[in-house]
Amino acid sequence: FIFNEDGYDPANPDAYPLRLPSEETVYTAGGGQIIWTPETDSAGNVVSGRLTLRDAVIQNTYSGATFENYGSGIWMCVPFELVLEGENRITSQGRGIFLTDSSNSGTRTLNVRGTGSLTIDSQMEGIRTDGAVTLDAVNLTVTYVFASGIITEYGDIVIQNGSRVTLKNSAGITVSSAAVRTNNIGDVSIRNSHVIAVNSAGTGSFHGTGRRTEVKRQDPRHGPGRSRRNSMS
Repeated sequence: FIFNEDGYDPANPDAYPLRLPSEETVYTAGGGQIIWTPETDSAGNVVSGRLTLRDAVIQNTYSGATFENYGSGIWMCVPFELVLEGENRITSQGRGIFLTDSSNSGTRTLNVRGTGSLTIDSQMEGIRTDGAVTLDAVNLTVTYVFASGIITEYGDIVIQNGSRVTLKNSAGITVSSAAVRTNNIGDVSIRNSHVIAVNSAGTGSFHGTGRRTEVKRQDPRHGPGRSRRNSMS
């Protein structure tokens, strides 16, 4: 599911990357559906949207020279909300979800919510974005080989409201390839959620290059107002 308008060629509209539809569009994905609901400006340009996965199965087996990009399960070029319904799966030779911005503006954000679940099995990052990532009460499992499970270039990563997130790396997680990572600026915040980082070495890493990496949780021993904070440079 590749729509990277940064590289769109109007002289060759049938080639990848494809242009985002400006009207609601339904795609078949395995035995399920992908529903794209765009938001447009006064000129009719797509500026954001909502992508609903409904028991969707996305598989990208592309393994050419630019597999990390064109091998992505979902490659988008505008801020979007990802809504999960039912059981969904992405299998890719590149990234699971890739939200790119050639100008590195940090404005292309990803918000994930919904009552369903998403399983990502990727060779590169499970989720890589230009801007902030928010996981809001979601059930997410990411298995990846290289780089990080979830990574942003310019923005925070927030996991909140009872999210259950499992990040697995058989190659081993280090600070330079953290399970959750912000590259340039941004904080990592985990709020009242359950996050597990698993790898062959038995350790996990949460790496924020902004002010802090913060874990907040209710602790019945101290009442609902207490939290735990982990600061990392």
